[in-house]
Amino acid sequence: MDFNFLLPKANAAEVCEAVRRWHLAEGYELQNQRGLFPCDMVKGEDAVFVISNEEWCVVVPSHRTEEGSCMLRRAFVDFPAVILLSRQAQGWGYELQERGAVTATFRSKPRSARSDRAQASARHARMEAVCAMIGLASRIRKTEKVRSLFARKGRAAFVEALGVPVGMLCFFEVEQANAGILEPRSVCNWQFQMLTFRKRPALTSPLAQMESASSDPAVRAGVNRIRTQSRRAAWYKRLLAPFGLVLMLVIFMALPFIFIFAWLSTLGPIRRVLFGQASRDNDKFLQELKSLEPKRIVLSGETLRNLRHGCSIRVPMPANACGELPPARLRKGPQIVDPVFDVQLGEHTLKCVAYPPDLTVTVDRMENLERYTVNIANGVAEFKKRLIGHARKKFYSYEWTIKAVRAVYQFGCFSRTELSPSWMKTAEEIVSSFEAESAV
Repeated sequence: MDFNFLLPKANAAEVCEAVRRWHLAEGYELQNQRGLFPCDMVKGEDAVFVISNEEWCVVVPSHRTEEGSCMLRRAFVDFPAVILLSRQAQGWGYELQERGAVTATFRSKPRSARSDRAQASARHARMEAVCAMIGLASRIRKTEKVRSLFARKGRAAFVEALGVPVGMLCFFEVEQANAGILEPRSVCNWQFQMLTFRKRPALTSPLAQMESASSDPAVRAGVNRIRTQSRRAAWYKRLLAPFGLVLMLVIFMALPFIFIFAWLSTLGPIRRVLFGQASRDNDKFLQELKSLEPKRIVLSGETLRNLRHGCSIRVPMPANACGELPPARLRKGPQIVDPVFDVQLGEHTLKCVAYPPDLTVTVDRMENLERYTVNIANGVAEFKKRLIGHARKKFYSYEWTIKAVRAVYQFGCFSRTELSPSWMKTAEEIVSSFEAESAV
């Protein structure tokens, strides 16, 4: 479920100020540091992309629920017109808000949600007034009649009729292409800016709040209801297990056709027919946005630096430092870790990844073999040697974990056999040279 806000003839600075005021009222603080991780990985973080030109201002929020979009809508009550474009499982739709009041609503599916002719005429009249604001002839009636297997084509026709192809951008695709950069930029003749917010810490912990409310009968009744639902869900899981196995078999048999369709959908003419011209315009926008990111990995002599994370290591010879990380695809789901460094040491690779401090990464079937600390430039690194896997397939895991204020950095290597003392010595030299902002 995606929601975007389209504001005709709106000033980007005024829109950013309205978004900032709303977040401050909701208990958020504006951040001025480059984001290290996707905002859905960091607890209490929210982000908004503002894309504008002379005719339109598009707000792409991280909220993916209808409740979140309704709350953010309050930030734009003082604007003459705001279009809330949504993509849901059952189709697509839009709502027109004028000075805080909803004056037009459309849903492509289900058909029962469609209004009668009188309501449709009133809706079209209001949308024609919005198009007149930007000197554009209204073609909204035709876009509402678009029939396609994919809701994306209906949305593409709608934003094309309004002359704002970037209005259907997905937040997670833009976030992946932007890589956390906050500086305003120009992309495909659109002004682009990212705003990041962090929730202020609560005065009391959630545990203390629960303890203070534990004597409330309503709280106890809610806890009992949750326990009952959990037991019921466990029984449903057992009953549906055979159907899940059959479904997995059907999906496995259909995988070749899914891959072929996914490949065909990337071809220009076929993509335009299936998803509309705006989808191709969005692809060009994302490609140019990604190309504007400065080179993330900089190698100067023996010093390897990651500009996004603001950290560096010294790579002694004959180690081979990778000047570029593997290209990341546009993610379709949550990304657990972010790659930071890759260093080739002989036959093995020492990799460094980062993840948020409040995220716990666990591995099943592991046996701790060795553990100690290593001094680094401005802190300590915790070393763990573990045996992972079962009797037939075992791996030795070597990990050096460094905790910083904004991230946890983990150097690691997997091997079927134990690593030599010389390899370990070189790896620890690299880890000990690690420098980051506020490492502890």
